[in-house]
Amino acid sequence: SPPCLIIDHELDEMSGLDLVTQFQNQHGRFPFIVVTHRGTVDLAVEAMKMGAMNVLEIPVDFGKLISAVKQGLQLDEERRRKEDQCSQFADRFRAL
Repeated sequence: SPPCLIIDHELDEMSGLDLVTQFQNQHGRFPFIVVTHRGTVDLAVEAMKMGAMNVLEIPVDFGKLISAVKQGLQLDEERRRKEDQCSQFADRFRAL
């Protein structure tokens, strides 16, 4: 799965959240940031329920974007570390 995805909500053929749903169905949950020209409370709530790190309006405040990306990368690193630990534990358990 991607370490952190930045997605524009206004895509040509589907919404950014629809694309995230497709990615999540294939790769599981992962950190993502939504950028949009038309931010609404409903969009923000839906995105956060799906696991968005943040919803930012265009033009994007790059300080907020960098902060959200750093947070997303940290979460991804922690998730991958936990997955590795679980895998190692499962390997040890099978070896018993």
